[in-house]
Formats: sequence, C-alpha cells, structure tokens
Amino acid sequence: MAAIQTIRKWGVALLVVIGLGLFAFIAEDFFRVFDTLFGADKRHVGQVYSEKLAINDYQSMIDEYTEAIKFTRGTSSLSDQEQDQLKDQVWQTFVNNKLIEHECDKLGLTVTDAELNNVIQAGTNPLLMQTPFVNKQTGRFDATMLKQFLEQYNQMQAKPDQVPQQYMEYYQNLYKFWGFVEKTLRSTLLNDKYQALVGRGILSNPVSARLAYKGIASQSNAVIASVPYTSIPDNQVKVSDEDISKLYARYKEMFRQFNESRDIKYISFQVKASPADKAALQKEMNEYATEMGKGNDNLVSTVTQSSSLIPYSGLAVSKTAFPNDIQSKLDSVSTGVVTGPYYNASDNTLNIIKLVSTTEAPDSVEYRAINCANAAGIDAAKATADSIVKAVNGGAKLEDIAKKLGQNTQTTWLTANQYEGGQVDADNATFIKTLVSAASGSVQKIELAQNVVVVEVVSRGALKKKYDAAVIKRTVDFSKDTYTREYNKFSHFIATNKTFARMEANAAKSGYVVQERKDQFSNEHNIAGIPSTKDALRWLFGDAKVGDLSKLYECGNNDDLLIMYVTGKHKIGYRPESDPEVKKVLTQIALRDKKAEKLMAQLKGKTVEQALAMPAATQDTLNGVIASNPGYIASTGAAEPALVGGICYGAQGKNYGPVKGNNGVYVFRITGRKATNEKFNLHQYEQSVAESYYRNVGQYANDLYVKGKVKDRRYLYF
Repeated sequence: MAAIQTIRKWGVALLVVIGLGLFAFIAEDFFRVFDTLFGADKRHVGQVYSEKLAINDYQSMIDEYTEAIKFTRGTSSLSDQEQDQLKDQVWQTFVNNKLIEHECDKLGLTVTDAELNNVIQAGTNPLLMQTPFVNKQTGRFDATMLKQFLEQYNQMQAKPDQVPQQYMEYYQNLYKFWGFVEKTLRSTLLNDKYQALVGRGILSNPVSARLAYKGIASQSNAVIASVPYTSIPDNQVKVSDEDISKLYARYKEMFRQFNESRDIKYISFQVKASPADKAALQKEMNEYATEMGKGNDNLVSTVTQSSSLIPYSGLAVSKTAFPNDIQSKLDSVSTGVVTGPYYNASDNTLNIIKLVSTTEAPDSVEYRAINCANAAGIDAAKATADSIVKAVNGGAKLEDIAKKLGQNTQTTWLTANQYEGGQVDADNATFIKTLVSAASGSVQKIELAQNVVVVEVVSRGALKKKYDAAVIKRTVDFSKDTYTREYNKFSHFIATNKTFARMEANAAKSGYVVQERKDQFSNEHNIAGIPSTKDALRWLFGDAKVGDLSKLYECGNNDDLLIMYVTGKHKIGYRPESDPEVKKVLTQIALRDKKAEKLMAQLKGKTVEQALAMPAATQDTLNGVIASNPGYIASTGAAEPALVGGICYGAQGKNYGPVKGNNGVYVFRITGRKATNEKFNLHQYEQSVAESYYRNVGQYANDLYVKGKVKDRRYLYF
C-alpha cells in the first residue's frame, strides 16, 4: 500500500518523465532520419578549401594504394602498422595534390596528355622503374612492353571465357596498377611544374655566389676556447615575463600546430596469461608435437588444425619467409626431428619446428600454360591435356597450340614472393611444386581437383636454398576467465575511486600505473601507442572537455583496458604565450640568451689563451673546416654553424670572438688554411645559392596548408 501511495503522489511527475522518455526515443529516430537526409556533410574525413573528401572516396583511395603496394611487393596483405602508414600517405597525397591543383588552376598550369605520353616514352621517370615493364636486357622502362600489355588486356576483355582464371586476375591487377601509376605520374608532373615555377622566382647574385665559393675554396684549422652555458647555474639568471613576451613574438612560428591535440593522464592495463593458461597451452602443444612426430603425411592438416601463426602447405620456401626467431634455428635443427615446444620471449609464443627437407630450387620460373578445362568434365580435360603433351612431344610448339585454342601465348613469371609466407591451397601447392621442380624446356601436365593445366617451363631463375619446414607458432594468450577476472578487478577499482585524483592516489596499491601523454594529436592512429583505440580517439576529440573522465575502454589486441582523464586541450593555430609548454621552451631560450650575454661580456677582447684561463673553459680543435662542415664541438656537445662561418671567412692567425653558439660561447683562432681544388663558376654557384634559399623557404607548403583551411577529421573513422 505504501508503494501505491508513493506512485499516486508522484503520478504527474512520473507521467512527465515517461513522456519525456518516449519523446527522446521517438526523437532519436527522427534525428537519425534527419541526419541521413541532411547530415551528409558529416560523412567526410577531411576538407581542403571547399572540397570535402567523403569517407567512401577516402577508403577507395586506400584500397587503390593498398593493391598497388601489394602488387609491387608480390604480397597478399599488409601489416597493421603498414596500413596506418598507408592511410597517412593517402591523406597527405590528397591534401598536397589539392593544394597544388588550386594554385596551378590560378596560374594556368596543366599537364597535357602529350606531356604525359612523352614522359612514358622517355621511360626515365623513377616511378616507371617500379613497373613490370622494365626490359631485363637494358634495365630500362620499355614503352613497347606496356603497349603490348594494353593490347593483350583488351583482347582478353573481349574473350574472357577463353582465358585461364589466374591469367585474367593477374592482367586485371596489372591493369589497375598501371592506372594508378599513370594517375600518380600526372600528379607528380604537375607538382614538379609548380615547384619549378616557385624555384625560378628565387634568385641569387654574384656577391652571394663568391661568398659561397670562398666558404669551400679552402680548408681551415682552428683552436677554440669553449665555455658552455651549463657553467652558469640557472638560479644566477633571472627571466622576466617581458623576456618571455619578446621571445614569443620572435619565435611564434615554432608554436603553430596544424592539428588539434589533447593532454591526458591515463591508466592502461594489459591482461596477460595466467599460469593456468600457460599450462593448458603447453599441454595442447605437446599433443601437436607428438602428432607431428608420427610422420609427414598429416603435417598440413596438423598445422592447419593447430591454428598456427605460420601457414604450411608442404612447399619448400626461402628462410626469409619465416619469422626471425625461426630463421635462426632452421640450420641447426635435424631433418625429420620435431623440435619443441619451446618458448620464445621476443613474440611471447610457444613453437614447434619439424624440418622435412632442404633443397635447391629456383626463386622464379618463367612459363606459359594452356587451360584444358572442358564442360564435359575432368576426364575430358585430362584427354585434352594428354593430346597436347603428345603433340608437343611430337614436335609441335605449345605457343602455337595455345594460339589455335584462342588462349594467351605470352609467358608469365612465378616468383617466390607470390606464394612464400602466405596460405596456399592444395591446387596451388601442386601447381607451384610442379613448376619449381621441372626442368627448363620441359612440358608438364598438372592435374588439379577440378581442372587440368599443361605448362611449359621456359626458363628458371637462380637456385636458392629452400626449406620445407612445418612450424606451429602459438601466442601464449590469456583465457576468457582470466580476462573476465582482470576486467572485473579494474572495473571495481574505477567504481571505488570516483575521481581520477583518487585513482591516481590509489593506483599503485592496486597494481596500476598512471601515465601522462602531452599533445596526443588528432591525426595519430591510436592513444599513446595502444592499438585499436578508435573509440577512445573519437571521444577524446569529440565531446571531451578538460576535466572529463572517459569510460573504461577495451582495446589493444583485445588485451588492454584503458581509462583517460583530459588535462589539456589545444586547438589548431598558435599555442598561446600562457601555455605551460610554450613557457617552458621560451624559458630555456631566455636562459641561454641571458647566459650568453654574461659569458660574452666576460670573454670580450680576450685571446684564446686568455679565454682558456677561465675555470669553465675547454680547448677544442677543428680541422679541415669548410662552410658545409657541421662544426661539432665535443666539449659542448653541439654543432655550431655560426662558429664554422667565422672560421671559414676569418683571417689566419687572428683571434675572433666571442661567438654565441647553440650550447656555449666561443673564442677561436685560425691556425692553418690550405686551398682546395675547387674552381669558381659563377653560374654554378649562383644556382647553388638559389637552391639553398629555396630549401630555406620550403615553409611555403605550410602556408599553403593554412591557406587551404585543411580540416583533418579522420579520427572519426580510424
């Protein structure tokens, strides 16, 4: 009854709450529809000027780059780290191209089809050397090979049913790769044109040219009295707010950032296998080792069943196809003997190795093939293959037979990179084994599960040592129970410490460590180097404010628990003078400048010998100094270009200084000088000086970036 009375008492309030709840539920769907209809603007990863890059277009670019890299390497996949690097490269390429295109549109700069064709015909662009169209005899890109390929591709597209599947896939991949190369070439040429135009606007003069020549026309030796800034304690120098303000105005560009960043404190706990987990895996691996010791017939199925990190198909492969720890053991294990299970600390794995055999095999094979597939079935395909082999043995050429059958007559290269280190099914393993073991000039019939192929081995590459080794490599992982136990423990710690201040105070007692990360940038792929922290990144650069505490994130390789606390927030643009990190940098510069003033006053008018009489002074020598010499001073631990300049252009035997450097103040005397064999060429040195000026004004790329109002929102989709 008391409960009913309470409900009656709060009846109106409950109706309001329920009504608001229903409205929120309905509104959620309404706004989701609204977002679908009108929120397309949010579905982009970034923007340059007014052009937005849609998430789908960005992913298509990533896929295109990925396939291009996989094709050039002959690999089937990229690591997570390589994928992250590729995503950054795709984004940076998009931004650079759009910034340059914007400037070129205003200037009327374009790359015509004729210009692109001239570059392809010349064949000297480095990008072209990364394609398969390189003549092995000349070592140069061959435009004729490209033309032949494009003609063959068009013929194959016209009659796809008459082309073996493996040929069609290779030609399609190569065609896509060439499209990528052509597009990249066009962008590169436009970029080169713009840079050349900017470079032509930077000029030198005869005076600068002669000074540049003088700097390398002779080599100088010098004796130096070096007094480091560390000789003056920091507390003997006073830095005022006015000093900081003046330095901020001078060095403001140092503090411009192009992406947002956050300062955080966080606790990251990595779950590890318990003793019981390790014992269970050890038992399982012992059973696999016993099974592998029974013979070689079931090795493929045993390794597959074990969920090994290293696939096995019975193929002999190069040592480099195995991880480094396995490579180091292959030449020391006995053939036919099972080694392991043993623990490898470098990758936290248990390992079993069985070396079946070693052999000498070619690293590449050139071949041509005829697909004998027949709609009547496998027996008909075998009959076709037998008749082809018989005809070849009777003097016919496989190339002519292929032409009569309307199949491809060109040869194909099978390289070790195409199959080593990846999963190879039974048919492909049979095909590869036959090719690498067959003699050059021989014709082989290869029977597959549902097809028959006749191949002619045209040539074989260099022989290399290969290893037929079955390896079971398993990570020592934690069990579900172990993870649940650690998750509950961490959750309890968070629940009993409501604020991050309390977490920080009690972390050590619970076995956790509080860490700090300054300037976690929005364009990074993870939080503090922890994998799979996309959701945490979205929160951190989304609604999170200074003083906010995140929820508990499950991340890493499904083994990390993370909670964060936001301590700072920095927007795109100039960090303010009041920023603690800015003040720290400027204070160090101010301390250096103040100490330099004191030391220069003490050293004014002194010779090297008089300067060396100071308690903090050290003698250094530099020999063979020219203008391009870094001028590393051992006693102060720094390169000192201002000192090098004085040595190159000073008079021999004269004392110079004091010179303010990066890590100290110097007095020096030139003790020797000899001429080099360098000859003066006015045009050459003017050009060299202009190029050095161009390198120094390379910051124009940053100016274009700011001007383009680049927005990087990829953290929403990482």
